[in-house]
Amino acid sequence: MRLICLRVALIMSQFYIVLWNTCEGRETNVFFHQEKESLLTYLTSEEKQYLEERPSFTYCVDPQWKPLEWIDSAYRHQGYIADYLALISHGLGVDFKLLPTNSWSSTLEAIKRRDCDFISAAMQTHVREPYVNFTQPYLSYAFAIAVHKDIDWNAGGSYKSKTIALVEGYSYEEKLRANYPDIKLRHVKSVREGMNLASALKVDGFVDSAMVIAYSINHDGYMNLKIAERLPEHMRLSIAVRNDDDVLLRVLNKAVQNINENEKREIQEYWETKYVTTDLVPAWVLFFSKSAIVFYGLICLIFIFSMKRKQQSKPLLTQSQGLPPPNRRVYSRSEIQEILIETNCKNNTGNYMPMLLKMDGADFLTEELSLERFFQVQKQFEMQCLDLLPDGSYIGNWLNYSYLVLIPHIHRSNLVVIAEHVRYEISYSGVKQGTRLTASVLVPKDQGYDELLAYVHSMSSCFSNYSKSKDIVLTYPIEHRPLLPEDRVVL
Repeated sequence: MRLICLRVALIMSQFYIVLWNTCEGRETNVFFHQEKESLLTYLTSEEKQYLEERPSFTYCVDPQWKPLEWIDSAYRHQGYIADYLALISHGLGVDFKLLPTNSWSSTLEAIKRRDCDFISAAMQTHVREPYVNFTQPYLSYAFAIAVHKDIDWNAGGSYKSKTIALVEGYSYEEKLRANYPDIKLRHVKSVREGMNLASALKVDGFVDSAMVIAYSINHDGYMNLKIAERLPEHMRLSIAVRNDDDVLLRVLNKAVQNINENEKREIQEYWETKYVTTDLVPAWVLFFSKSAIVFYGLICLIFIFSMKRKQQSKPLLTQSQGLPPPNRRVYSRSEIQEILIETNCKNNTGNYMPMLLKMDGADFLTEELSLERFFQVQKQFEMQCLDLLPDGSYIGNWLNYSYLVLIPHIHRSNLVVIAEHVRYEISYSGVKQGTRLTASVLVPKDQGYDELLAYVHSMSSCFSNYSKSKDIVLTYPIEHRPLLPEDRVVL
């Protein structure tokens, strides 16, 4: 049976490789490999003469706005907007030359100084009218708010006392301040900085285009963030032309208005299906996706059937209790809470003992390390905890880089020994690896609890009051007084 599973999995992996290569192998400007309709037919004689005299134009972009647009390591314009611009350049028969900048604010300063002729995409606002004019909008996207998964976000509710990050210089700040006067805004220099702040719970959320946020979550590793709300306001993007060149404005406006609809749809489908942020998906993608789901379902059924046969002669205690069998992974908060509730309902005799484990200094590490390196350290921390805990234990995310651990069939005195062992090993590894990472652990003083869920929440609240304690094992309940040396468990 295992051989069958492996063979089916091999076939499926080859299928996914072919499908992935089909999607990823497409070049950014593949839309222009065939002859397209010229946009010159829509121009007047004066405008055509203007283009003959000026065959090239300089433009600026937002350098860090993936996947809408960005500047790559070779200083090339990439992204959704880059394809639109290449379509216009091809149709007009002119050359658009990129003037690289390092931030959106720098781009706005460049157009003010007349260093470039136009900006590839910008929203029309009264603040910008003194130095640029705008074409008709050619892209429209909803605003979205990204928040940490641990935050219970009330969509459509009051934003009073909420702090939201947004990129400095972005025009939708005007709309946010006008429509949500209670909101507190914090400026950041880039999407990455805003997402980092939301990921580290330094702000309540980060606002940007829904497509941009979805891309960052899926491709930049912000798996602890979610899109909590899509705002009713839309981001309508136009080409912003320096206001001392009316002819260029007319030319680009006609180009935007007369781009072939099939070409626009081709670009839209490519980028939106590549990053899966809207419901606009081509039929062939749906067909292959559904086929993949069917095949994956068959693999799961075969695997489940095989596992059930193995377990018939060896039933697990946790299955008789209605709990999922423990495995080597860290559960999400919702999952560990469900396990906690099930444990309380099925097992009120104290067979499972709770323990709270905190990753000390996580906030400091998010600032000191790159996001990728921090996630590596966090993953190493979690894997080490899994190795140190007894078989049959459950561990899941709780709050602010803390973890709830449920250990079966153990006396409180042995729980303290395990807690001290975990604390010591993590501290030793932190020194050895140079991360200075330590762990603090909170264990109950006795086993006299009735409602396990309420008991754990009380433990969590108590743990928060001693957030400055590091590399220590504490017992709950602790008197609400300054932390004393005797509070530490010494073995």
